[in-house]
Amino acid sequence: MPADFHLVDLISQAPAVRRRLAGLPEAEKLAWLAARGSLEPLAEIGGRFGGRPLHLFKSRLGSRCIFFLKGDEFVFVGEDATFTVRDADDPGPRPRRPAAPGLAATLLRRLGRFRQAGRRRPEA
Repeated sequence: MPADFHLVDLISQAPAVRRRLAGLPEAEKLAWLAARGSLEPLAEIGGRFGGRPLHLFKSRLGSRCIFFLKGDEFVFVGEDATFTVRDADDPGPRPRRPAAPGLAATLLRRLGRFRQAGRRRPEA
């Protein structure tokens, strides 16, 4: 896959990333993201949503987000809802689903404590 895609902010670039990675297995999608920033699995600290493992992506410029993959779709986890980002010309609704209040902040706090305890995560 060409390395000509510069990932600055996954949320705002989600439609383009989705198009680029469409049809690839989840492991390849995660490897592609890891090559363009840092990617940490959050399942080890309770980071699951609806049975799907959550991931923390941080771009090389510092933009970060928590997400899970649902097929080719990136589902982002906010403080009180999950959401997807679609192309501007997509007329469909932009669903937001309730999430546990403070879920993102809770996971980030757990990750901080995990790191302070000196534990290292296995490489993704």
